[in-house]
Amino acid sequence: MPISIEFDIDPPLERLKYWIEHIEREVINDLSDFWDGWARKIVVEETARIFATEGYGMWSPLSTRYKLRKSTLYPGRTMLRARDVYFRASTRKGYKGNLFESLPSEMTWGVDPNYFQGLTGFPYPAALETGAYAGKANLPPRPVWALLAVSTQLHQNLVKGLNDYLHKKIKDETKKVFR
Repeated sequence: MPISIEFDIDPPLERLKYWIEHIEREVINDLSDFWDGWARKIVVEETARIFATEGYGMWSPLSTRYKLRKSTLYPGRTMLRARDVYFRASTRKGYKGNLFESLPSEMTWGVDPNYFQGLTGFPYPAALETGAYAGKANLPPRPVWALLAVSTQLHQNLVKGLNDYLHKKIKDETKKVFR
């Protein structure tokens, strides 16, 4: 005499299949919310840290003459923060000269070189990255974006942020499917 065992799966397999497809479609294939709500904040925090630490302490000090002039004109301001236009464009979405775009699979964050070309008469952000200032010799580079690109802290924070985001989104989407 054969023995038969039946299992009831709750939720049914079709519902599980729908849930998996739903998660892929709604969460994994479109990370726009992550880029704008999570990643942007993480990138801004690390960019601000680069400015606050004057390039993680790697930027060359100001020349004595310029340091004296700057302390008179902009007391208490650190490097690259005299008028704060570059800092604000680097850390504030929508600020003049800021570039931000969030697509389903990627994010663009940075500063608009054309804006700074018009403002200063030369490609200010690119000049800072390389030290190749138009018409000026022997000025040290003060990179922001190159440091950001290789920041281990930024990478770790983005990985953690994506992990936290996916856990939250999957949990939220699961509630919608399994009521």
